[in-house]
Amino acid sequence: MRKVLYVPDIGVNLISIGTVTALGAKVVYSGCDVSFSRNGIVDITGRRIENGVYKLNLKVKPAETNRALVSKSVGVPLSVWHTRFPHVNNKTIQKMEQLQLVDGLAISNHDISCICEGCIYGKMCRSPFIESKREEREVGELIVTDIQGPMQVPSLSQAFYLLLIKDHGSSYRKCHFLKKKSEAAYLILQFIPLFETETNKKVQHIRSERRGKFDGKEYKCRLAELGAVQEFTISYSPQQNGVAERDNRTIMDHT
Repeated sequence: MRKVLYVPDIGVNLISIGTVTALGAKVVYSGCDVSFSRNGIVDITGRRIENGVYKLNLKVKPAETNRALVSKSVGVPLSVWHTRFPHVNNKTIQKMEQLQLVDGLAISNHDISCICEGCIYGKMCRSPFIESKREEREVGELIVTDIQGPMQVPSLSQAFYLLLIKDHGSSYRKCHFLKKKSEAAYLILQFIPLFETETNKKVQHIRSERRGKFDGKEYKCRLAELGAVQEFTISYSPQQNGVAERDNRTIMDHT
């Protein structure tokens, strides 16, 4: 109900049926019951009591008051803050609290002896390789190869890869643009007789990464026919093919 004054201390509390129906409500009497509805929805019900008076089932809705809620920051252990911040150093977090650089940063436990497994795995690094002495090699003794790519921008011939073939002894090198990695094995097999003809030297070893394109049965048989020994580097160890890796970087820096 709207536009109604609620006065608990008044002696008589009566509702005018005429006023209610004038406001668009529908009043239905059925036996000892009465209902007030609007748009087919029953809002109020009542029941007849003594002297032909109907008592309505009304409940007073308390007046709404504006409330403001204030949250209080509760301290949490340092290990939790270490996780919430992306694994920042614990001493840095403690300094942030001391200088009040972050609102709501409260540390309940300053124990820094807790171990974070994520930090241990994320900050692990491989031990450096033992520095090797530069070996003087004969021409054709070792041919190193490497594939760079895929490139973000294709070449004019729509190639996405760069194949580098280099002789360790003479620093003679050939570069080929590839559309697919599978083209690399064929180009290396073409390079060997061409190199031997130009230098009059026999190719003895071919070094490359251990990938599917260089590990095929047909490719190995063809190398054996040419008298070359296939060498593979250990996976994820580009240091073993440093000559080709450095040459690749030199080429990319000039493009």
